[in-house]
Amino acid sequence: MSPQVTLHTARLTLRFADLHSPTDAHELVKLHTSEAAAKSGVPRQIDSPEALRRQLPRLGPKAELCTRAPPPEGMYFLIVLPPPPSSEDGKAEDESKGTVIGMNALVFRPEMPYPDMAYAMNTAYEGHGYASEAGRAALAWWRDVIGVEKIWCGTLPANVRSQRCAERIGFVRAGGVDIVLGNPPDEATRVRDCVAFVLPGMEGEWVEGRTIYPSVRW
Repeated sequence: MSPQVTLHTARLTLRFADLHSPTDAHELVKLHTSEAAAKSGVPRQIDSPEALRRQLPRLGPKAELCTRAPPPEGMYFLIVLPPPPSSEDGKAEDESKGTVIGMNALVFRPEMPYPDMAYAMNTAYEGHGYASEAGRAALAWWRDVIGVEKIWCGTLPANVRSQRCAERIGFVRAGGVDIVLGNPPDEATRVRDCVAFVLPGMEGEWVEGRTIYPSVRW
C-alpha cells in the first residue's frame, strides 16, 4: 500500500484514497454513480468497490510514466472540506471529520494519448471553485512529486463549466476529439466534438480530429 498522501489548499484537504478502505471506496462509488455523473451522458462501469479495485491494474499509474517517484497504489484524491474552527478555541477540528465533496483522479487509460485528469463534485458544492482549487494541487503533486510530465483533460462539448475548470487548473485548449466507448467499440456511443485540454507547451502535439476508443470506462 502506498504511504498516505495529504495535500492542503487554502480551503480544502486532498486525501489520497485507499481503495481497500470501505469508507474511501464507498465515497468514490457515490461520486461515480451520482446524479451529476449520470447527466454527463457517458456510461460508467464503476458501480461498486469491487469494480474500483478490478479496474486499477489497467487504469492505475504506470511506472514508465512516473519519473520522480514509484507509482502510487491508486489514482484518486478525495476532496475534503474541513470542519469549521471550534467556537471555543478557534482551532480547526480533526480534519478526518471533514465532508468529502468530490474527487480528482489521474487515469492512465491505455488507449488515451496521455494520462487524463478527471474531476467530479457533489452537486451541492459546485460553483464555488473547489474543483479547480483541488485540481491545481493534485496536478502539482502528480507532476512535481511523481513526475508525470504529460497530462491532458477531456470535456464534453456542451460542458462549459468543466471547460472553465480545466483552464483554471492550468490546462490550455488544444483541439477536438471524438470518444467511442465499448469493447468492441460501439459507434452508437460516439461522443462527438469533445474538447481536449493539455498542459502548456503540449499544444503542438495534439492531433486534431482524432477518435479515441477507450475499452475501459472509468
